[in-house]
Amino acid sequence: MALELEHTTFTYAGATQPAITDVSLRLEAGQFYGIIGSTGAGKSSLCNLLTGIAPHFLKGELGGEVRIEGVSTTQLSMEELVTRVGYVFQNPFDQLSHVTYSVEEEVAFGLQNLGIEVGEIRTRAEWALKVLGIADLRDRFPLDLSGGELQRLAVASILAMKPSVLVLDEPTSQLDPQGTREVFEAVAAMRGSGLTVVMVEHKIELLATHVDELLVMQRGRLVAQGSPRQVLSDPSVQDWEIERPQLAELALRLGRTEAAGPLPFGVEEFLVAVNLGPKDVH
Repeated sequence: MALELEHTTFTYAGATQPAITDVSLRLEAGQFYGIIGSTGAGKSSLCNLLTGIAPHFLKGELGGEVRIEGVSTTQLSMEELVTRVGYVFQNPFDQLSHVTYSVEEEVAFGLQNLGIEVGEIRTRAEWALKVLGIADLRDRFPLDLSGGELQRLAVASILAMKPSVLVLDEPTSQLDPQGTREVFEAVAAMRGSGLTVVMVEHKIELLATHVDELLVMQRGRLVAQGSPRQVLSDPSVQDWEIERPQLAELALRLGRTEAAGPLPFGVEEFLVAVNLGPKDVH
């Protein structure tokens, strides 16, 4: 088991209400999970708990337990945590060291701080650059990259540390459609490596076509968990203050019932769902 929360409640220091309330979940190794919910639902707070940032840096009262590979996050040092769980922020500029002059140096920077042997650093950096599809950018100055390239660099820098879990908090929030596709495709490509990926994202239609399971947060509580089709077919979606992918919602409004089969996420699925198969299109 990669990550476990057991009746976990967390209240930030000075706050009067908990940010996370009685959340229990189990995340399997090698799976891709998406976290969705309205603003203020507790998504980022959940990420802070999964990575150990809370309560190590963000102080507060923790009830229940958070375990990474069976070990409580409160029993691990931050150095031990960063080698087990990688965290990618919304803004890649916040992730950069701003002291390196090339993409390759940036990927190696965190490893140098961990005291990794030079040969191993080179091996890991080369591997991470290839996995994220930016090996051809190795000599570029980081701040000369596009938004999508920069976010892939941020992911590569974390991936080079060989964590078993990768947590991404809205990594495409500041990217254009092309950059968003680049990041999703790069992250999805890593799922076969045994890495557990947890991504917070508002772009539900993209999550729905990539993740193994969706987790729905509302007012600090986990209110649903399951496959994308299972979760988004639930009649309680509106009560959870989230929106279905546009094609799924349109299919429902055109008369397709929720009991008629899988909700459509792509164009071809949509045409079938509304009884307008590809052969009927003129």
